[in-house]
Amino acid sequence: MLVTLFVILCIAGECSAEKNAVLVIVDGLGSAYVYPGRSASCVDGSPLAGACLDMTDNASAMFELWVPAPDTESGNAVIVTGYSGASEDAVAYYGATIYDALRAQGYLCMAILETGDTASMIAEPDIIVYERNNSVRNPEIVVTVNGQPVPAGIEDIFRSDPLPTPGPGNDPVAAYRRYDDWSLDKATRVVDYMRQACPEKQYLLVVNVAGPDMAAHDRGYDTYRKTIEGLDGSLSALTEVCRSAGTVIVVTADHGMSFKTPGSRGSHASGTASMVNETRLVPMLVFGGDKVDVSGVYGQQCLAPTLLSLMECPDTLTIADGVPLPLNDCPSLYLISRDPVTATVESPGFYRQVTVNGTCRIGPLEAGSYRLTLPWGVRTVALDRDVTIELADTMQGRSPAGSWVPYVAAAVVSAAGIVAGLGLMRRK
Repeated sequence: MLVTLFVILCIAGECSAEKNAVLVIVDGLGSAYVYPGRSASCVDGSPLAGACLDMTDNASAMFELWVPAPDTESGNAVIVTGYSGASEDAVAYYGATIYDALRAQGYLCMAILETGDTASMIAEPDIIVYERNNSVRNPEIVVTVNGQPVPAGIEDIFRSDPLPTPGPGNDPVAAYRRYDDWSLDKATRVVDYMRQACPEKQYLLVVNVAGPDMAAHDRGYDTYRKTIEGLDGSLSALTEVCRSAGTVIVVTADHGMSFKTPGSRGSHASGTASMVNETRLVPMLVFGGDKVDVSGVYGQQCLAPTLLSLMECPDTLTIADGVPLPLNDCPSLYLISRDPVTATVESPGFYRQVTVNGTCRIGPLEAGSYRLTLPWGVRTVALDRDVTIELADTMQGRSPAGSWVPYVAAAVVSAAGIVAGLGLMRRK
């Protein structure tokens, strides 16, 4: 694999400090069960009482996301790649994930996963702790360090507090709550540690919470609802420590959940269960900043570019087809170039000239139309949300995919040489 190194230069007055973020993925959490004003029903039409999740009242923004493929592996892949057709394999593609985009900006990427821990996903963060067995009864905790040096205190947090097994008693909800509290409490400790010990280090923390999904599959709706309600305390504590640290937090789900009847167990990945709104629509709650009067239903693939926008980082996702959601009244223009390029950005009442050598952010700007002048031409940029433009590809007059043609050609030539060599060896 060819690794392209970018020199990241911040032009004075043009770039600003990025933001840290926590992304919480609640496995199996359908928005119909927790959003105010929404109602859920079984496949047979029977109504279901909603779960009370008080933390929704404190969200800065609430959206619903339509899930393209309602299974755990696909849902998590779409979330981290921003590509509606993503599978587990897509996570390993060059520059495909939010981990890749943020690591290129110098971020520390961390993950605490109860489910969604496929081989490709485990390899993405710099440090990850995951529950290998996906089992409330017999959990096995594994810590893997993949990338850049990790603060010793973070590794200590990841390796401490093994997930407890259920104690005596007949309360099935308690086991799922204990399971989820383990990951959310650990996440709270990570955010607090980074605020106090590493305030200058930018980071992303992804947390996967599996209790609701397990409760639905194992027990049925009543336990599912109570397990969701049990998240309120730990999630509220996490959002509060994020607020104190100035860290953005987004809460979503990989897929929702469906029940044939009020007494049946939950399902989501096949048949009728995979087609109903209770399965296909999931929440996207944003905490951080002022409340915004926006809402609506968008594709799940929009989460990744929206998260990068909230973190004030360029969207360099290589396979994404999602776009940032309309959360920002003052979007930014990100210019990226492998070689020094002089660029001018102007509109009525605005003029800025910069030398781009790496990644440069111009903004925040007023929404509108801007004229981008480059040594090889002029183009108009409609800025109603964050926009990222790779100048090197524009300069060569080709799409981003086109920039790989020389390397693909070289690989083909090399492969041809190997095949020819093997042929000669056989003849000898």
